[in-house]
Amino acid sequence: MVSSTYFKVAETRTAIVTLLLYYVLACVVAHRRCRKLGIGGVTRVLWLLQTLAFGIGSLKFLLWPVEDSPVQQQKKKKKQ
Repeated sequence: MVSSTYFKVAETRTAIVTLLLYYVLACVVAHRRCRKLGIGGVTRVLWLLQTLAFGIGSLKFLLWPVEDSPVQQQKKKKKQ
């Protein structure tokens, strides 16, 4: 017979793994957006660490930037 404690431990592990995967996925998204926006070096690393610590709230400015990044401005100038 399996005790109810076993199920609580299993549920806790599942919740922890799910949250860990969520935060890792947020870091992957942050990395791709930083690369696309031309953000590199130490700034990218710090942004990834911030996203790992705080989750999707850190992605707001990467997903919906207020203004174009310098790389995007250069691309727009080349198209014109």
